[in-house]
Amino acid sequence: MKNGCNGVEAMLILVAAVLAFPAGGRARAAGVAAGVIVLQAANLVRVVSLFWLGAHHRSVFELFHAAVWQTALILLAVGLFVLWTRRIGARGARA
Repeated sequence: MKNGCNGVEAMLILVAAVLAFPAGGRARAAGVAAGVIVLQAANLVRVVSLFWLGAHHRSVFELFHAAVWQTALILLAVGLFVLWTRRIGARGARA
């Protein structure tokens, strides 16, 4: 697997956002850990689906490889960050 196909860019975006957010160390560590696990699971689904597309639907492989899945992983990273910030904000409001 080449660089760029391993989900690292989406993870870096999420990790940078979580670390830049004003939250406690424990909340940041939990956000990074959970986000990395979810993104790696999504990337595994991505790789398996691309393998299947390459074997059975070669005509759409490049579209899904270069556009659909790349966009989906970045949007997932942003969505995870938004969910994490809402959860952290809700905890701060309760405290």
